[in-house]
Amino acid sequence: MASVTNEKKAIYINTAPSAQTPVFNRLGEGITNWTPSLNGQTSTKHYINHKNSTTKRNGTQAQWAFSGDLYPGDAVNDFLVGLAEKTGGDVETQMLVVFMYDGAASPYKAKRYNVMVDISNDGTVEGGADVTIDGTFYAQGDPVEGTATIADGDIATFTATV
Repeated sequence: MASVTNEKKAIYINTAPSAQTPVFNRLGEGITNWTPSLNGQTSTKHYINHKNSTTKRNGTQAQWAFSGDLYPGDAVNDFLVGLAEKTGGDVETQMLVVFMYDGAASPYKAKRYNVMVDISNDGTVEGGADVTIDGTFYAQGDPVEGTATIADGDIATFTATV
């Protein structure tokens, strides 16, 4: 099997979290780096009958850091920058991770996460350079497995697996 290129694992963000129906737009324009961190949550016990301790993974605390350029006019980029000084429920939305690399056509295997978005930089200005942004998405609870149907490459519809 050949290696997977970046466009085969797509990220979609609900840019209308207060709407009745989610609007999942593709993250991409302006974004140059997307780094997941599952951050395993572990517990370690050292039982009296063992010389060494035992560590178990009890869960994860998933997060996704991103960085890139300010790209006005892109639905996701505009949505993210608009969260910069907001707090509480105003920075919560949903995110889809869509797996387009298993050889299947749409609908694709996907996971939906409830997320909190922390925008740590809404625009670094440096002489002669593009204005940059960055932040982190934090998972809120367990993901929901399902499928995503892609329309025009930019909008996704999610269906949970029962």
